[in-house]
Amino acid sequence: MVTFARVPADPLLSLASSIHAGPGVYALLLGSGVSRAAGIPTGWEITLSLVERLAELSGDDPEPDSERWYRSKFESEPEYSTVVERLALSPDDRQQLLSGYIEPSEADLEQGLKMPTAAHHGIARLVADGYVRVIVTTNFDRLLETAINEAGVEPRVIASDDHARCALPLVHSGCTVIKVHGDYLWSDLKNTAEELSRYGTAMRRLLREVFDQYGLVVCGWSGEWDTALRKVLVRSPNRRFTAYWMHRSSVTPEADYVIEHRRAIKAEITDADTAFATLAERVSALASAADQAPLDTHAAVALLKRFLPNPDHRIRLHDLVIGEADRAIDQTTDFSSIEGHDINTYRARIQRCEQACSRLMTLLATGAYFSTDEAQDEVWFRTIQKLSLRGVRGHVTGALGKLSHYPTLLAIHGLAIGAAAADRIEPVARALGAIKVEFKRKPVPIGFAASPYMVLSDEPLTVLFENLRQSPAPVAEHVLEVLRPAVADLIQDNQRYETLFYDVEYLLGLASAAHAQPDTGPLALGADRIPPERDLPDRLVRDNEAALIDAGWFKDAQELEECQSAYDEKYRNAYYGSIPRGV
Repeated sequence: MVTFARVPADPLLSLASSIHAGPGVYALLLGSGVSRAAGIPTGWEITLSLVERLAELSGDDPEPDSERWYRSKFESEPEYSTVVERLALSPDDRQQLLSGYIEPSEADLEQGLKMPTAAHHGIARLVADGYVRVIVTTNFDRLLETAINEAGVEPRVIASDDHARCALPLVHSGCTVIKVHGDYLWSDLKNTAEELSRYGTAMRRLLREVFDQYGLVVCGWSGEWDTALRKVLVRSPNRRFTAYWMHRSSVTPEADYVIEHRRAIKAEITDADTAFATLAERVSALASAADQAPLDTHAAVALLKRFLPNPDHRIRLHDLVIGEADRAIDQTTDFSSIEGHDINTYRARIQRCEQACSRLMTLLATGAYFSTDEAQDEVWFRTIQKLSLRGVRGHVTGALGKLSHYPTLLAIHGLAIGAAAADRIEPVARALGAIKVEFKRKPVPIGFAASPYMVLSDEPLTVLFENLRQSPAPVAEHVLEVLRPAVADLIQDNQRYETLFYDVEYLLGLASAAHAQPDTGPLALGADRIPPERDLPDRLVRDNEAALIDAGWFKDAQELEECQSAYDEKYRNAYYGSIPRGV
């Protein structure tokens, strides 16, 4: 027994960290112990069972030693291929003969036998997520391939020396399964001591490549019978990465010999099912934690699109978006009035909000555009709610106090643009109908408190938009330009983007009007750019009246009609400059 000085307290935790840190670096070496829970016999057990069948067909009694009976009867060792050929002459006959040992019967299915186990599915999950790409196995069943296929990956199988000779380099395959004992449907399965003592040149070369260039995770393999495999393991020249040896209790002397030469770390486990299920969960947890800090916006959007369609990733979707909201909040909560209310303070605060919320706007727009159900909409709702209830350090009043809602304003606009582009208003309707904040000691809808008119239209702030003074609505035009790059990949046509922006302005203006007086809702750019002769940008309202009422914007259709009628009157009059712009 060899004791190493550097052994982690929890080897599986260390292994999970190594696998997560180096996707594709670790290969697996799996023995019969991985398939044992599925009720799959070993190759030698199948051989002895076939010997007993042969004896019965010959009218003999193989008891108490079927192996000895075979030697006496045929004057040779009971090799798998020879025994099979004595019982079944054609390949189809041999396949039928062996299928009962491997393929599940109705009784097996009822008991959950001869089907992929938690170990197979855990391994398949690591493969599908790109963490494991090479698997060496002594098993000849197809449970592993089945589980990997079910996970959405087509593995390349190498099960003979001829396969190894013609195989592409391992780096060119998403997943390679190397079956050193062969496949149960082929006649060259290896079972006897003689067969297990050597490999063909191509297979030996391939295994040396794996054991030399990859880290190794061993499970379910005793090393007792596989002489050739032990030799290749021990003779591999390099140990570039750590080897981990999973075992249930004590290990065999043969295994201990390999462990010593590979300087492997022993990891005692309860069983293969628990070990690989736990390993897959730990790697997934590390990946989820890493997902909370994507390197850039493109990486964050890629994760969002990956999480959205899969209900199993709902928590990861939530953590990704809420985590981005938390970062935006952390960067914009120090709006303290101690720093004063000069123009430079306002400018710095506005720029900080826009930088902090840039990625969040993109995520919300993309999420709203691709979301399809209420469970996904709940993530966007909680994000807006979290922003609206954000704490502000210090006592903040006046324009700087209103500016504390600027991150929420940006998030609402990003969400609304994505929803408008997808013609699905539900993602934003609930947020604007249900979320309320305190304004002048009264609860008001967030759509009112976080509107451009409320947040940015105080005189100290509007000075910042002097470069837009020729615009009739400089604040709204500023928001238009801030939002444009955040949704550029989603909405690439500038004209369509501006049309959607007018639609969103009208929707959010009506949300404000619904709380205050209908003829006081902010109008912004659309009212100045769209002549009264043309249709108003009320498409989102017309197409989603029921959703707006259900979300609590209006108590019924009559109230919506009355509010919209008064708002439209102001909207049309604004084009000729008969009333003030506001924003």
